[in-house]
Amino acid sequence: MLGNKGNGSLGDCLWLTAVLRYVKDVKILLNDDDQLRWVGRIFENTCDVDFVNDPPERPDTKVNLCVEPYLSSHRSLKILRSLGINEKVCVPFINLTQKEIEWAENFYKNYKNPIVIVNDNSGTWDKTNHRAHYVRPPVEIMQQFVNNLIKLNFTPIQFGRIEENKFTPLNNAIHIRGLNVRELSASYNYIGKYFGGDTGDYHLMLAVGGEATVLIPKESKSWGYDYNDLLYKKENFENGISRVKYIQF
Repeated sequence: MLGNKGNGSLGDCLWLTAVLRYVKDVKILLNDDDQLRWVGRIFENTCDVDFVNDPPERPDTKVNLCVEPYLSSHRSLKILRSLGINEKVCVPFINLTQKEIEWAENFYKNYKNPIVIVNDNSGTWDKTNHRAHYVRPPVEIMQQFVNNLIKLNFTPIQFGRIEENKFTPLNNAIHIRGLNVRELSASYNYIGKYFGGDTGDYHLMLAVGGEATVLIPKESKSWGYDYNDLLYKKENFENGISRVKYIQF
């Protein structure tokens, strides 16, 4: 059994899927709340999930990450190492059904050159979450990229939750809101291209086989933003071919 105690982050939960590449018959235990019930569907068709009141800590939180083999490793690789798995491929993955794939093909068939644009993260609306605001690219930069992508004949599509107070719309982008995580995953699988900040959505794009251009801030240990911990290296991908490009803003 694997747990992710108290963390409803899409990215953090996706990191656990690295284990499922190498270990079968795993059960994931998550907190029983609305956010994790939304996120927890990423494990469908891969492993069983139970929602409980007191799940165990994620395995990498139980070891000393300041010693080898944990140094200079992405967080999902640290999870593998903490379980004694010595593989390097650790990008997340999701198993979509053919029905989900066909739904996305039909839903987006009339959008020319779509590209996913992500302007927010889970801490955008929490003024006390200083790390989230440090990581988030400025809206002005994102708007400029949207305008430039349109000039290049792309169709920027901005996804978001349904709550009115949890969405920062970018002008001229197509706004699609309120999808469940399976529909969102199928959408990303079809679109295959991501542009935005370092948040769970970019891990989701990589999990369905897409490519991501991710805007990142300067590395800052004081703000909890460690490149070794958070940025994938090419050896973390299947066949050693990276599908992510990082651009410092």
